[in-house]
Amino acid sequence: MGSRTFERLGWLLFLAFPFAMFAWLLPFVSRLTFGNDYSIFGPAQQLELMWSVWKGTFPLYMPGFAEGHATAAMTLGQLYHPLSWLSSLMPGYRDGLALEWNAFFRLLSLGLAHAFLFKLCRRL
Repeated sequence: MGSRTFERLGWLLFLAFPFAMFAWLLPFVSRLTFGNDYSIFGPAQQLELMWSVWKGTFPLYMPGFAEGHATAAMTLGQLYHPLSWLSSLMPGYRDGLALEWNAFFRLLSLGLAHAFLFKLCRRL
């Protein structure tokens, strides 16, 4: 096997590592999430924001937790985060899989961050 094969195996190992470490919360398989509030706050506000953006509007007010501040709801929706946009393009996002797609891309981004940091530290 060549050095390119080992490099690709290393990248796959880093991408799979967060899924192995957090195997108890695998998206699409487990009913568990990152935390008790992760499934309540983030995806609901994200669905509201992405729905309005895809319809060509922008919400001027969005009720937060317990009819709280709209700014907190907008922040939790993460309108300008690339993972929010990427997960909103996935199949089933609007049909109840928003939490699973968000968790999948969060774990994948964690693996990518570990891989890039490993490469950087090895070069330094």
